[in-house]
Amino acid sequence: MANCWSSQFGKPCDHEKRSARAGQGLLELLRDRALLHLLLSSGMRREEILTLNRADVEDGWARSAVIIGKGSKERTVFWDTETQHALKRYLNARTDQCPAVFIRLDNQRGVPGSDGERWRLSPQSAWLIVKRYSQAAGIPATPHAFRHAMASAMLNNGAPLSLIQDLLGHANVSTTKTVYAAYEQRTLRAGFDQYNPAASAQAAELEALDKLEVLGLFGMLLGVREQLESSQYLSLSFDERLGLLVDREAEARDSRRLALRLKAAKLRQEASVEDIDFRAPRGLDRSVIMSLAQANWVAAHHNLLITGPTGAGKSFIGCALAHATIRRGHTALYMRTPRLLADLALSRGDGRYVRRLAHLAKIGVLVLDDFLLTPPSVIEAKDLLEVIDDRSQVRSTLVISQLPVESWHPALAAGDPTLADAILDRLVHDAHRLALKGGSMRRRQPPEESPSA
Repeated sequence: MANCWSSQFGKPCDHEKRSARAGQGLLELLRDRALLHLLLSSGMRREEILTLNRADVEDGWARSAVIIGKGSKERTVFWDTETQHALKRYLNARTDQCPAVFIRLDNQRGVPGSDGERWRLSPQSAWLIVKRYSQAAGIPATPHAFRHAMASAMLNNGAPLSLIQDLLGHANVSTTKTVYAAYEQRTLRAGFDQYNPAASAQAAELEALDKLEVLGLFGMLLGVREQLESSQYLSLSFDERLGLLVDREAEARDSRRLALRLKAAKLRQEASVEDIDFRAPRGLDRSVIMSLAQANWVAAHHNLLITGPTGAGKSFIGCALAHATIRRGHTALYMRTPRLLADLALSRGDGRYVRRLAHLAKIGVLVLDDFLLTPPSVIEAKDLLEVIDDRSQVRSTLVISQLPVESWHPALAAGDPTLADAILDRLVHDAHRLALKGGSMRRRQPPEESPSA
């Protein structure tokens, strides 16, 4: 709707063009535009505008008028240059002798004469005009809303309430304050925040906290709140407090990255090196495990082969070492070898094969559990070779198998001995080995006998 009011008077807007095609004449469009401009610009009531005569506005040449408002009180109203142009063009387009500014345009009633009251636009008609244009613009509005829009705009630009009172014709400034109570409260709050030192400082602190949240500095945000709430930081210098905030942000980012890498790794068990039981007789050397937990073998692009009988804790140790490499900044992915081969076979059929191999080649540590649980076919052996070859000497692979390494070649050679040679040459070369022994860790201990009474 605002586009209709403020468009150039020589070029009707789209809504006016549609209205003209619907049967409205140019004179009616000019009248409606002048009415809307005057409502918005002058702050006059609807009834006050409709009582205007052409002499009051000097046939559109005037930019002010003296009117008799509510309570029979005289006051001067003003409007802007754009409204003046709208009035001038509308009144110049009229050929009748009716003294009223805004008149009804009804062809069935004939040409308006000198009887102004007969042809003067009614308040209901003015309301319908505003309703029609507001609906076309998608903005709910009433004639009275224009009056308040003008006053609110002036208040926002710093106009005093006494000036608004005079322009609107309020008998008492308390009326103006009541109507614009919300604005008055905002003004009082702004003044309080501006001139109250404590409130001003709190507002600055809240604004700073909001900016930290918008920037995604959540660790620093928590650190600032902690420093504001605790008096123990008051004795620290600015540099020391800033250093603590930077450290807090760095720790928060490291924690988020670690959480994302652990989630992407899909480790089968939530295991860590600290949870490994070295008391069970499984042939585990604590120093070797702790050395592997430093992830130097991953940095050197070596492989790790973990073998042992069922239930010896191979998967747990593999997941724990993978967890340790993730904490060192590497990426990892846990997969059971049979499921990996099935996924590669499926991806070959739907066109994802190359992308799937490329994804596996980028992972820092690929954990292959249940390796050679069943002898692979020739096609599965080829897929396994593609995965291992892409990673050879550029990435690390952690293999977990029930079979000892010495039995891997016979299991692979059942399909194709050449493929077996190629796979083991890339997998076993420069590989660290952990050979577990002993019984199953899953066996339940017999319940303790309760002492007899």
